Amino acid sequence: MPSYSPSGLRAVCQRLLPIPNSTYPFLLAFLFIHSFWIYYDIAITSHERHRPRREPVRVTESSPLTPFYPPSPGVKYNGYARSFPVWEHPFPCGDLEDIGDEKLQRSRKQVNEGFFYVRLLDASPSICSSVTTRIGRNVARRQLHQSHDHGGNNRTKVCTSRIGSQRAKQFYARSPQKSFLWSVVREPVDRLISKYYHYSRPIEKGGNRERAFSEFQHYVLDSERHDYGYYFRSLGVKRTLNPYEKQHEADTQELLESYDFLGISERMDESLAVLKLILNLEIEDVLYLATPKAKGTTTPSGSSIDFYQHWQRTCRAIREPDVTMEMKKWFHSEEFEAYIEADVLFYKAVNASLDKTILEIGRERVETTVRQLKWAQKRIEEECRGARFPCSSGGEFQKETDCFFADVGCGYNCIDSLSETFSQDPVFQKLAK
Repeated sequence: MPSYSPSGLRAVCQRLLPIPNSTYPFLLAFLFIHSFWIYYDIAITSHERHRPRREPVRVTESSPLTPFYPPSPGVKYNGYARSFPVWEHPFPCGDLEDIGDEKLQRSRKQVNEGFFYVRLLDASPSICSSVTTRIGRNVARRQLHQSHDHGGNNRTKVCTSRIGSQRAKQFYARSPQKSFLWSVVREPVDRLISKYYHYSRPIEKGGNRERAFSEFQHYVLDSERHDYGYYFRSLGVKRTLNPYEKQHEADTQELLESYDFLGISERMDESLAVLKLILNLEIEDVLYLATPKAKGTTTPSGSSIDFYQHWQRTCRAIREPDVTMEMKKWFHSEEFEAYIEADVLFYKAVNASLDKTILEIGRERVETTVRQLKWAQKRIEEECRGARFPCSSGGEFQKETDCFFADVGCGYNCIDSLSETFSQDPVFQKLAK
């Protein structure tokens, strides 16, 4: 085979393709874009051709948001699920640390012992981060009390706790008997919608619906490298899981077995009740004060919730999601089914595992704990509404807050004071029976 110098190769190409030099950049750009879409079709939508073709779904206003769950026909989950076992070791406290050290709590530095939570985007991260830190703080206080160390700074100490943002691999070397790893997942379509309204600038409600749908669709597809198989990418502990390899069943089993507990955002009360029972905690350990809803300061229509961006120390109003008919029709399409199926499979597996764990612990015992938890949460929402969050009800940033740090554990003093009265409350005692 003859060899060519760069100039010789260029001369050959010019003889074979007698076009002006100025056209070559456009030709290369066309070939690159065409190659990308061929790869996209192979990686994502090609397995539409390997599943039985189905009739188009007729979508109406009363149709469910997505067709992936019962009572839709043929969608019952029959895959792998596990029961998360009751923790049989001492609580994995690790070393006592300063609860106000946000950098330490969010550190990605490898640590082998402690209480670890993998924070996922738009899957109740503030609630779960608050619960994680509160559990670590309360257990540390009890240990210090038992050791008769009644120093004045006990309330500022916390067991080794880590809030790992979307990178579970930082916990790959953890000690199984001296660390506890957990997370919470959310219904994948709801999570995508929530993410879109958090991190983009959607068209105002009442605007051009076709343009609004087009922008949403482009946002989702442009985020493919992050959101296709999001749970597999973010929750892999021992190795990086590649959702493009289509080993979803095997990867689901590996993920379930890598965690000490996985909960469901839509079943938060049950999830926290099970977490409490698995770790033999107190009700006060899993209480939280949710970020209050406020009227948006930058959007003229609709109520919103102020989102605290701790890295910028600003407050930005977020509109409530508006799911249009065009979006719902796309959610029922085969294209979107191919895009979301990996996360839907894992979400179903976690749901089934939560059900299995509840049966193993005892449904009546879990339901009793859920009743107590709901009652306590209602009291907290009523009594602690004056707590200072990083964002005020008017959307203004507040430097002085009632939080452990950032937007984590807000209202903890009020929760502490109120929870001390629960054991003597006759209503709470009655719920325990």
